[in-house]
Amino acid sequence: MKNQWFGDIHDFRKYGLLRFLSSTQQFQRLMVAWMLTPPLPDDPCGKYRGFVNRPRQWQECDPELFNILRDFNRNSKQRNVKQAFELNILSRKAFCSLGDSDEDYLSTRRNEYFSKLENSICDLIFLDADNGLQVKSMSEKKKPQYILYKEVKSLYAAGKCVLIYQHRAIGQSFESQITEKIKKLPKSPTLVFRGGNVSYILLCQKEDQKKQTREKFREKNFPEDFLRLQNAD
Repeated sequence: MKNQWFGDIHDFRKYGLLRFLSSTQQFQRLMVAWMLTPPLPDDPCGKYRGFVNRPRQWQECDPELFNILRDFNRNSKQRNVKQAFELNILSRKAFCSLGDSDEDYLSTRRNEYFSKLENSICDLIFLDADNGLQVKSMSEKKKPQYILYKEVKSLYAAGKCVLIYQHRAIGQSFESQITEKIKKLPKSPTLVFRGGNVSYILLCQKEDQKKQTREKFREKNFPEDFLRLQNAD
C-alpha cells in the first residue's frame, strides 16, 4: 500500500469489504497491516477516483463509505492511510492497525513487523501489500511490495484468520492465478472476493466462519462490479 493511493476505487472496494467482514460478527477484532511502501512519482495507480462522480452506480454499495470518500476526494489533497480512522471509515472499536507511519518498515524491520502481527490481539489480519503474494520474479529490492507465503503460514499457525490483497497478474486469468496461489497457502476454509482488478483471499480458521460469512455476503447482495464471490476451489 502507498499513501498516495488512499481513497481511490480500490480503496472503496477494500474498505467496503473490511466493513462488511466486521459486520458479520465472525471476526471480533480486525487488524489492518498496511505494508506501506514509499511513494512513486507519476504513478498512475491511485488516480482512479472518478467513481465519486457516479453515485447511481456506486452509492448503494455502501452509502456511508461512498459519501465519506466523495467528500474526501473532492476536498483533500493530503492522502494518508491514517485517514481511514480519522474519517471514521474504520472504527477503532472493531479495527486496529500496524505500520501506518513508516514507509520503510518492510525494508528495514520486516521480521519485527510480522512478529508484532503474530502476537497481536486480533482474530483477522488484513495484509495490504502493493501487489499481493510473492512471485518467482520477485527481487530483494521489490520484496516489500509482496507477501511471503511463509509469513501467511506463520500468521495462520498462530491462530489468525488472514485476508490477502492480490492484484491481478498481467496475462493471467483471475481463476488460474487464484487457484495457483491457494495451492501454496495453508489448507483452510477459504473464500475469495473479487473487486475490479483485485482479489481478496480470506483464510478462515473455522468452517463456520466461512459458512456464515458467505451467507451474509449473499444476503448483502452487493452489485457484482463492486464485490463478488469468486470460486476458490
